[in-house]
Amino acid sequence: FLFRSLGFARCLMKALRPKRRSDFPPHPFGGFDGKPTQVIDMALQLSLMVQGRKIFNEWFIVIDMRYDIILGSRSL
Repeated sequence: FLFRSLGFARCLMKALRPKRRSDFPPHPFGGFDGKPTQVIDMALQLSLMVQGRKIFNEWFIVIDMRYDIILGSRSL
């Protein structure tokens, strides 16, 4: 799972003009307690390189959070 913060996403949209999707039904999203605290309604398509590993044209979910980016694993 790939997440971008709302503030960082705004900077990226202005500088890089990535593909943006908001044509999907908004989905409630929350913390570890399972209670929805916000709605996912936007995603950006970007490429990323971290420690020599490259991710090309992947969709990043944009949420309001304090970190610029969160990279997760589906295997958890």
